[in-house]
Amino acid sequence: MSHESRFNLLEGQEDITVYPGQTVRSPAKITLDLAPYVAAHVMTRSSTSDKRVTIIPTVIDQSYNGKEISIFVSNFNTYPVSLKRGDYLAQIVLMPYYTFANETGTQMNRA
Repeated sequence: MSHESRFNLLEGQEDITVYPGQTVRSPAKITLDLAPYVAAHVMTRSSTSDKRVTIIPTVIDQSYNGKEISIFVSNFNTYPVSLKRGDYLAQIVLMPYYTFANETGTQMNRA
């Protein structure tokens, strides 16, 4: 049994080149089935910085169940970066979340 705090399955599914200033969407080819009040946070792996790119953090909640997850990769360098199929780029961290007691739909009461 693993005691790691994250799930390391988000790897590139195709060879891609990310050009300077560009952000690309890379499908991860997986879906999630999250329990109520649990969110999945797609985050950068520490080794991703070795590839000289940044993963845009994403939060996925139960309303996204069954839909394919994507990884958003940004290149802030002045040169193109090539990523190979199978490169581990991101990780998923599951976290419980709470809702606001005064939350109604998508609007919140302001003080």
